[in-house]
Amino acid sequence: MIITLKNGKNVDIQWNFMFLEFLEEYPGGFKVLKQDYNKQNNLMKIHNHFLYSIIRANVEEPLKYREVLSLIETKDMKKLIDFVVKNFKEMDEFKKKDVNMYQKKKKRK
Repeated sequence: MIITLKNGKNVDIQWNFMFLEFLEEYPGGFKVLKQDYNKQNNLMKIHNHFLYSIIRANVEEPLKYREVLSLIETKDMKKLIDFVVKNFKEMDEFKKKDVNMYQKKKKRK
């Protein structure tokens, strides 16, 4: 997926593990982010942090949190969040398949 930032730069959005590293920058880390989401606390902050993380993971130059958020077009926000949700679901499905594949079978006595 390619989006155009407000500065005119085209960014090819791809799923990568740098995204997860940038999510860890959330105050308290990913664990607190999940807790806040489940409790419905700080939803706007969580939304913005997801947007920051996905853009930051796909842009080479270092950008600050506010810079990234100011560069995102409003029309692209929904596309980016949908992209993240889709890829998290695929990652969870892969984890489930991976766990099932490597589980040892118990021998009967």
